[in-house]
Amino acid sequence: MRQREMQVQWVFNFCYDHRLRERTRLHSAPRKASGHWEDFARQVSGEWDGYGAEFTDSGEPRELPSAVVPEAFREWEVQLYDWQTQCPTIAKENIYYRLTRLLPTVGCEADAATQYSVDERSGGDSKSGVEFLAYHVNGSYIAVWPGRRILREDFKSRTSSKSYVWEDDQQKSFEVEHCFVQDGESRFRVRILQQISLKPSIGEDDKNLPVLKNVTVQREKWESEFQNGEVLGGCSTTGSAFATTQTLQSSELAGVWHCETSFAHCERVGIQPLLYAGLKDEKRDPPRNIMLLPKGLWSELRVLGDGQFTLAAGWLVNPDTAITSSIEFSSIGETKEAYMKFEKRAS
Repeated sequence: MRQREMQVQWVFNFCYDHRLRERTRLHSAPRKASGHWEDFARQVSGEWDGYGAEFTDSGEPRELPSAVVPEAFREWEVQLYDWQTQCPTIAKENIYYRLTRLLPTVGCEADAATQYSVDERSGGDSKSGVEFLAYHVNGSYIAVWPGRRILREDFKSRTSSKSYVWEDDQQKSFEVEHCFVQDGESRFRVRILQQISLKPSIGEDDKNLPVLKNVTVQREKWESEFQNGEVLGGCSTTGSAFATTQTLQSSELAGVWHCETSFAHCERVGIQPLLYAGLKDEKRDPPRNIMLLPKGLWSELRVLGDGQFTLAAGWLVNPDTAITSSIEFSSIGETKEAYMKFEKRAS
């Protein structure tokens, strides 16, 4: 009898250890892009063009460098804040895009498609590779890009296109990108990129203080299937400049919203789908301490009491429709969870 009990206990321990090892193996194995990756790839890939602008940590638009402003604008004392942009994007095994900023011109001149700078990013590139990406089937996504993005050449030069490069720094800089796609007859998207640096908290060795350095906004329209940027020119750019237009009012976000939520656990680097988490009505009071941006956009950095922090962004597509996303970080800057919500006003 005693021997029988020992055999049963041995089998139980063996099975338990096997399940534990298997669970550990599954949690430690790199996650591949699965789920509805093909649907996401079809929606995100293509030639996107539009306008982009940068904003300070207080939400003020940054003026374009004077060296790139045409003489005629300077004579008329016209200030420029927006870049015309082109962004060919494709998703196969990884995501890749190349954001090109075009030199501003007076009218549709011959050099209207002259490049000022190129920001090239790829999910599988060690220099510009995405650390974490959570994607939605409609082409929306949340991404974390590690490092600090700098121009390789001097701003004063107009002779050739400049390239952005990624560098590590002691402040543990990174960038969070929120991409929202509006479904419809015409496909539009907005991308809000938050540049963050982590500074050590005084007297707390294991905690860092997140500091918002810059916010970049891209408003883009899908023009065609992916052709690696060969079909677009400066005069074909759709949309209009927006950096100095009316900003969102916080009261527009108040009310009860019917939210369809998707989430992803950020236990490790890699690409993974946003998983459906259900429907829920949520009441939102007029938010405080958020950065209100033009065209119904907003950005938020929220620091919690235990040193953790959240980076969030949103787009009020129209008075009754919104898309929001957020990503949570630990006190040392590690990703924890990401959420995306598609919201309809309930009251």
